[in-house]
Amino acid sequence: MPGRRRRPNGQGRSDSAALPSSNETDGSATCTFPRIVFLGSGTASPTTLPSAVVPPGRQFDGNRPVRALVRFYVRGAARIAQRNALVTFALTILAFLLVPDAPRIARQIVVAVTASDVPRGPALALAVLAIAAADGAAKTLRIGLGGWLASLPYSVAALRRAFALALVVPLAPILAYVAIGAVLTPTRYELSLHPPTLLGFLLGMLGAAASAVPTRRRVLGRPLVWVAALVWVQGTWWATLGSAVALVVWDRIAGPVVPKKRPSERSSSIDRWILPRLSLRALGPYVFYPALIGGLLLGAAWLYRVNNGLARPDAALATRLALLSAFLLGNLVTAERLLERRRPWPWARSLPMSSRRRVLDDATVFGVLHLPALALATSFDPFVGLVGLAVLPTTSLLSAGAIRRARGRLTGASGVLFWSLVPFVALCSVSPWTAALALLFTPLALSLAARAERRWIATAWDPLHHDAAGDSLSEVYR
Repeated sequence: MPGRRRRPNGQGRSDSAALPSSNETDGSATCTFPRIVFLGSGTASPTTLPSAVVPPGRQFDGNRPVRALVRFYVRGAARIAQRNALVTFALTILAFLLVPDAPRIARQIVVAVTASDVPRGPALALAVLAIAAADGAAKTLRIGLGGWLASLPYSVAALRRAFALALVVPLAPILAYVAIGAVLTPTRYELSLHPPTLLGFLLGMLGAAASAVPTRRRVLGRPLVWVAALVWVQGTWWATLGSAVALVVWDRIAGPVVPKKRPSERSSSIDRWILPRLSLRALGPYVFYPALIGGLLLGAAWLYRVNNGLARPDAALATRLALLSAFLLGNLVTAERLLERRRPWPWARSLPMSSRRRVLDDATVFGVLHLPALALATSFDPFVGLVGLAVLPTTSLLSAGAIRRARGRLTGASGVLFWSLVPFVALCSVSPWTAALALLFTPLALSLAARAERRWIATAWDPLHHDAAGDSLSEVYR
């Protein structure tokens, strides 16, 4: 075939025969990977690459994926270290401005790490701070575990160690603080350095970084690295040796690094509370109106009861009337605001939810806004609170249904809602035992509101009612 290179003799074999074995000495450029474990697999096996994979004139380097892994995590950790350095610098300035004798405290902490024959207690603050900083940085570095890094041929231990070493980088402000203290201790403070504590401090920082690594056996390994991160504070060679042994044991039993879990199918679906949150956002400052109306009416009822010396039945009647009137007026204001800013949307019908659920979401908004008034009335009279709690579901469902029946009405939702709620308010105020009947009416109110929701025509034309005066296109104005 023109343009096609002729293969040399002996290279027209099958793929299985084209790969030379490990004992061949014909100078072919085959290479064998070291024994590695790929992410997601639990077996280790040597892998042989043909000469076509390795560029001509170069030998395969099995450590290149590990170096790429470490470089990726260190660069990500360096960005976190820059952020931590800015926060540390700002907190340092704030401490020097607000904390009395801040330089003396800073000297005590750093000397506890670097100098001999001093109390070691202040050094515990650095250990705890290092654990907290590493744990915060791990949440950011963990994001990259499920990406392209999973395709690199590195071992489980290499990933765990690279992740732990990278988490030491965000601790750079603490390391720099101790390094400056180590220079000032023999020169400025005229104290001798203490090698066991300095070496233990480095192991403690590594233990703090390892404590934030999300491994599979974290329950077993994390107490060990906590020991490594804290025991060095004792300042002895035995404590330093204990930190080293704890790190070695952790590396042996920690297991593979666990990527961040993907969101479950249920959590990735539509947000359960999306419609109530959108309704509250549409209400804006009107969210506080029902509580304000309830506070004013209940305050007036309390003054009326106190100033007139009413008996207990009359006082309960005044409180019930104030509370249920607050339900009525608060729902009128809220319904009109929702009808103006967030009327029942055709878009909501595309969500995977039924008409009953959409009605219940709106009723939840109406009911939650009245909870402060209900709590205040309960503090006045617990029995009045029970009456209000029995009436609240029905009034909320009637209000949600009134929004869906307001189309084409000049009175909006207020006209429908007013004549629906007034009988409940009057009857339950005079006879509190009828609140049980109102509670039994709740399923019917839900059914009627859901029926109005289903009958809502998404493509219907809504006329805009306005005053003809000032409209240049109006026949009346001409």
